Amino acid sequence: MCTQCDLHVIDGHFKRREAGVHVGNNLYTDLDYTDHVVLMMAEQTETLRSALAKFYQTAEDLSLLLSWQETKVQNLASGDSAADITVANNTIEAVIEFRYLGCIQSSSGRCYPDLYRRIGVAFSVMHSMQHCWRQKGLSLDTKLRLYQTCVLQILLYGADTWTLLTDDTHRLQSFHMSCQR
Repeated sequence: MCTQCDLHVIDGHFKRREAGVHVGNNLYTDLDYTDHVVLMMAEQTETLRSALAKFYQTAEDLSLLLSWQETKVQNLASGDSAADITVANNTIEAVIEFRYLGCIQSSSGRCYPDLYRRIGVAFSVMHSMQHCWRQKGLSLDTKLRLYQTCVLQILLYGADTWTLLTDDTHRLQSFHMSCQR
């Protein structure tokens, strides 16, 4: 291959290399990079082990590296919790919950671990802004905008993934009302 002119020798002939990555007979020109794979589903441990081994081999063929330390297994169904599995001489830890993009993902499927964490973080922000709430020079409208911008945004981050039960809704409403007071 001539790197300056981007030519390959194919079947004894020089051919210009097309931009992208060849995988088999396919050319991929629009490659997106991600540093985390969030979801790989399997109903049985052996199916998951096989899928991870295939993923590992494909990544290796593309010169991509897997971070086995960051790879986790989680059971999202009712039944026994997941067990550690081994793929390519690497042990993948089984977890009950983990944090991804600031949100807690729980095996129970409930959102309360993340909900309570969010309420705690929002409470600390609310408390740290005490000097703003006590300012006589700030109008109620300004204080409400500060609350909506600084506290509610933190409280509701990731809420679009929550499955709320009645108790969870009451807890959120209770926190909101205490902040409004």
